[in-house]
Amino acid sequence: MSQEAALLSIQKLLAITASRPAVDHAVKSLIWRLSTHQHQRNDSSVYIELSIGYLQKVSMVSFGSANTAWHLVKNHIGWKSIHKNLVSNYGFSVRKLARSQKWGQHLIFDPSVYDSVVEFANWMVASDLWYPPGIAVSDGNEWRSIQVINTGSRHMARCQWHDDSNPSMIVNINDDDSDTGYGVCMACKTDSGRILSVFMRRVSGDSWEGRPSASIRFGSRTVVTTKSPKALDGIHNPLGSGSPGRVVLARLGSKGLIGSYGRNDVLSTLKWANRAGDAAEKRAWTASAKMEVSTSDIPTEFLPDRLISVSEMVASEWSSIPSGDGEIYIPKRFKPTRQKWILIDLDDFTRLSLCIHKKSIHQFIDRMVSDEPSMSGRFAIVRTSYSGVQIWLELNRYYDPSEYFNGYKNRSFLAGLGKAISSNLRSYGCEGGHVDHSAFAPGRFGRRPGWRLLSDGMPFRSSLVGYSNERK
Repeated sequence: MSQEAALLSIQKLLAITASRPAVDHAVKSLIWRLSTHQHQRNDSSVYIELSIGYLQKVSMVSFGSANTAWHLVKNHIGWKSIHKNLVSNYGFSVRKLARSQKWGQHLIFDPSVYDSVVEFANWMVASDLWYPPGIAVSDGNEWRSIQVINTGSRHMARCQWHDDSNPSMIVNINDDDSDTGYGVCMACKTDSGRILSVFMRRVSGDSWEGRPSASIRFGSRTVVTTKSPKALDGIHNPLGSGSPGRVVLARLGSKGLIGSYGRNDVLSTLKWANRAGDAAEKRAWTASAKMEVSTSDIPTEFLPDRLISVSEMVASEWSSIPSGDGEIYIPKRFKPTRQKWILIDLDDFTRLSLCIHKKSIHQFIDRMVSDEPSMSGRFAIVRTSYSGVQIWLELNRYYDPSEYFNGYKNRSFLAGLGKAISSNLRSYGCEGGHVDHSAFAPGRFGRRPGWRLLSDGMPFRSSLVGYSNERK
């Protein structure tokens, strides 16, 4: 693989993992670690010894996330894993192990591929997309000096997070990397009731430094909630390799939930996405992939299917992952809080192009929402595929999503709207089609204008084909 091809493979990899924060973090950790880890090199190969367990400790994610990141990077970069007895065949020597140590995996790289990894890792740091471990953090989570005492049977240390006259922190040194480890203070209790756990790294000799692990820092802080609910942006890519399926693209920042492309209300977002066209889609892709990509270079096999939630939602459960000198709070679950828009999802129509752009269908929907007392009169029509269309209708006030959709009369009302719109489409030449009733559920997502992949693998750009005039 050439250096240019390797760089493109890494870019594609980041596009895949953009919506999987823990895996994305582990991928960047691995790329950075490969570029800085001790290695041997000759004219034909580069040799590195590394393990998934070590990656897990460096990135401070679960073993599952580290394992996924390891194999994704391997598949896209293309290193070769060999047995330690074969290392000498490539002109390299295997390190000698001290007592209780064990080898990691023995990796062989093409020199040009390895150079591309180093180049990309340096670019991540220069672009502030990755902060190598070691940068101090604030709020009492900074690295603190720790003196490790060898008592013979175990390593102990005086805890730096409380007045510790007698060593009360048990220190465990990692078998696969004697310069890293973790400490557990048996005397400390955090605000969350957990025993203090500290990630540690060796400075020199018996001198170490450590800071509380991400799980403790998260558990001992108050989770910031959003000041107001909002419609949330999502992504769905069922065909991409390693796709996580449907994911909400939102995370917690100092000002609440951020990372969503939702703008004001649903209609404003749909109009913005459609008006901006390819430029907006390129910005969305760049944000997801964390890199600059020209439109022609976008790999269609990884085109994201952009969505926006029908209900306004807030996060109901959080998780935390480390990010350089701090941590990012990732919503694990959301709950719908209020709803002013409803979605009619129509699928499997043939000859849809003959009628969807006709003025008559727009006039029909305009009359329908104008005559219905429960609606404000605002609507939007989004063409989602060659055979699908979604109709967004605004209610005249906010509703509790669960209460509204649990009502039999309301569900029947929505089904009747879908049936009326389907009949009108057929009257203008469309055939077949059905109403997807699952779109009536609270917290569902509808598609917004932008490129997506259809089930046959062909790219298609969803577009806003009609909407209501703004009423005062």
